[in-house]
Amino acid sequence: MPTTPRPAYIWDANSNDWAPLAGTVDTGQSYNFSAVQNFNAGVNSSIINGGSVTGKNYLINGGFDVWQRGTFSSSQMGYYTADRWYTGGTGGTITVSQETTDLPTDVPVQFGIKWVTSASSSYATLYQALESQVLKTLRGRQVTLSGYIKVTGGYSGSMYAVLEWNATNDALLSSITQVGTVAAGNAADAATWKRFSGTFTVPANAAGLRVGLQPDLAQPSGVTVRLAGLKLELGTVATSFSTAGSTITEELAACQRYYHRWTAANGGSAYAFIHSVWAYSTTQAFGLYTYPVVMRTTPSLETTGTANNYRVVVGNSFITCSGVPALDQANPYTMNIQYPVASGLTVGQSGVCGPNNNNTAYLGFSAEL
Repeated sequence: MPTTPRPAYIWDANSNDWAPLAGTVDTGQSYNFSAVQNFNAGVNSSIINGGSVTGKNYLINGGFDVWQRGTFSSSQMGYYTADRWYTGGTGGTITVSQETTDLPTDVPVQFGIKWVTSASSSYATLYQALESQVLKTLRGRQVTLSGYIKVTGGYSGSMYAVLEWNATNDALLSSITQVGTVAAGNAADAATWKRFSGTFTVPANAAGLRVGLQPDLAQPSGVTVRLAGLKLELGTVATSFSTAGSTITEELAACQRYYHRWTAANGGSAYAFIHSVWAYSTTQAFGLYTYPVVMRTTPSLETTGTANNYRVVVGNSFITCSGVPALDQANPYTMNIQYPVASGLTVGQSGVCGPNNNNTAYLGFSAEL
């Protein structure tokens, strides 16, 4: 058999064609391609970079590119900052923020996430939940969780990467059981970026799954934990980082399936119009809002909680709301929203709603797990 080097190709499911890999293989030799885990799960052109093949990332926003809720929060538990990531903690205030400067080198990320303890005896955790339909290709199979971590400020004990599951539903915090843990970083790694990885077997009857990063010991005040490039993929090999979507637009759309926020800032000004409304009575206007993507389920409505942040504009009248916008009817495609005012509307009159000269006004639509 000849040993002339030949081009190597891999099937690209997006373009429905064979795509060349960088480099060549010797046709006279045998090769182990076990790192390519599952072609049926989808291999796309975004994961063929410089000749390296990476597995599909099942974590949305693993590169921390999308922050619809804002880039800083001092709240301890909930969805407050980077999309799809649930932050938690006990024992003291924990600030969570976007990291833009201190990042691992030679990794294709422009953002990370960091949390800082501001009281002693603090635990800080980070989770992402995967819903049931995503688990269809993962149940009963081995998966590898990987990422980059850096701890500073007197960190003690170890930070663990964990995989947890639920046999009954895909709620984030309901009746979870650990599949296993792997040490991600510890005091010996302080002030140095470290890549970690761990392989787990997803239970065959898992209805919900979540991955997390959590400490084994309470931390003193001033401890900082930074994370970047988090990835969950099929198989036992931690391949190079790639995002769930092949573009930032796809990554944003994947996040918006779970949460979407309209803000005065992304509307363009403190006077921006959100959507059209019509007067149902002299004191109530209703408007239909269409989400940018179909949401996971019928969402709930979030507001600033302050009525005078919003107003209705009809004709030449600018009418401040007397109550916060409220959900009237909704489905995964649209939401009908009620805007109450004290007076001034004419039945059947059309207009628009928007922030009342307020840059912090927003409408949030949550279909999170």
